[in-house]
Amino acid sequence: MSNSPKIFKNLLTQQELNLEQSRQQGDWADLAELLNRGKKNLQKEISLSKVRERDHKAPLLSEKWQPLGRNPILVIDASRAVPGEVGFLHLIYYETYKIIEGALLAAFMVGSASGYFYVAADQRRAFSLIQKALDECYAVGLLGQNILGTGFSFHLQVHMGSTDYVSYSDDVLTDSLAGEKQPRGTLFGQPVLIHKVETLATIPTILRRGGEWFSALGTPHSTGTKVFSFSGHVNQPCVVEESFGVSLRSSLEQYAGGVRGGWSHLNFIFPSGLGSLPLPKSFCNDLVLSYEGIGAFHSWLGSGSIVVANGSVNWLMGTLIAMDFLGNIPVSGCLFCREGIPVCVGLLKEGQTRERKPEEDMKRTISLSTLSQQIETRCQCGYAAYALNPIKGYLRYSEISMDREVESHVL
Repeated sequence: MSNSPKIFKNLLTQQELNLEQSRQQGDWADLAELLNRGKKNLQKEISLSKVRERDHKAPLLSEKWQPLGRNPILVIDASRAVPGEVGFLHLIYYETYKIIEGALLAAFMVGSASGYFYVAADQRRAFSLIQKALDECYAVGLLGQNILGTGFSFHLQVHMGSTDYVSYSDDVLTDSLAGEKQPRGTLFGQPVLIHKVETLATIPTILRRGGEWFSALGTPHSTGTKVFSFSGHVNQPCVVEESFGVSLRSSLEQYAGGVRGGWSHLNFIFPSGLGSLPLPKSFCNDLVLSYEGIGAFHSWLGSGSIVVANGSVNWLMGTLIAMDFLGNIPVSGCLFCREGIPVCVGLLKEGQTRERKPEEDMKRTISLSTLSQQIETRCQCGYAAYALNPIKGYLRYSEISMDREVESHVL
């Protein structure tokens, strides 16, 4: 798919557009006709497409929409990301209007009359671009009351959230948006539907080109295309759109210029930012970029934000880098996360001492394993299951990688 994106053409040019330029590229084309086709016909295309939510659970959209109550509030999750997760920001910067149109169409299909675009407080550029785009859409009747005379009304506003990390839990996100604790699965007393940016941005193209067109791309389980980002020890960090089912190695070489120092120097990867379970090189040689391909190794593809570590970073160093963020980021977590995760980080740091003795390493490893399991078992907020992934990878795979550093010429 090099230089031939299927949906997100502006990821290549990296140009910020206004509404008129977006319409010239085909966004918003025949919107009234789409809405006049009716909810059931549009829902049928979504079902045929087999499109999945672009998160770590990756449910089918057609199934995610089934248990919704009446008049749900739609929330677009652009909250604070972990290091390495940049794809959704590129979509906000360069495909803003596809996201908004996708939100409108999703709202129509699920019967939503209002929505929020939740943006982290430190993403000022994203907030400004979204607000500008919303203002343009309201000005020409693409949002608001009786959109294009179809009888459908939808109001969408951008909300500047906190700098806390909230996207690990839908309930934490809605609590942050409301400013107070909300009953599970609700927002302001109404059912809530939360979608990732990329999920909504795919919807307009699916409905215009058809669900069968979309499902013919990718794999039977992971249909369509995905926005991938490659960062870390790669020669050319980038954000690209590719079909599911491509190999990690070929994608790294084609788009990111390969691993710094060459493929032989690959040590491990985080397949979905620093909060995902890292995978050693032995798993990466034939790794396929799909939900099932990554899931086979008990990790997830999620955001598709692939962070590469070569031999200049051993497993202990890589784990500490990830935990430096995950263990210190502001979260409204439970006592076990707030108190227990820093203790885990302390145990990891003890392993950095130069005079390491095998018996002390074994004792430290057992303590780390026991403590992390206890935290995850007793966690009441859900954060531990996410934040402890780098430690799980270290405990599970560090012996495979030989936990070593190599010569500085690899840097």
